[in-house]
Amino acid sequence: MRWDRVLAAAVVMGAGVMLGQWGSPSPATAASRAEVPAAFNQTERTLEELRAMNSKLDRLIGLLEGGKLQVTVNSTDEGKAEKK
Repeated sequence: MRWDRVLAAAVVMGAGVMLGQWGSPSPATAASRAEVPAAFNQTERTLEELRAMNSKLDRLIGLLEGGKLQVTVNSTDEGKAEKK
């Protein structure tokens, strides 16, 4: 009779531990869930930056293809020739 009570108490305690583990998330699970929005926000910022860069490159390509680009070079070749 005594062992029956001990066995019943052990079963009840085991069931309580199992329900506690199943019902509450572990700290590792909570941390990984918190990182998902942060990674998503970083991805969104990266995409916005890439879109801005693409629009700048499109404007630059338009200038180069249009032929309306003037390049001026300021050179100090005179100073280099004197040093040699």
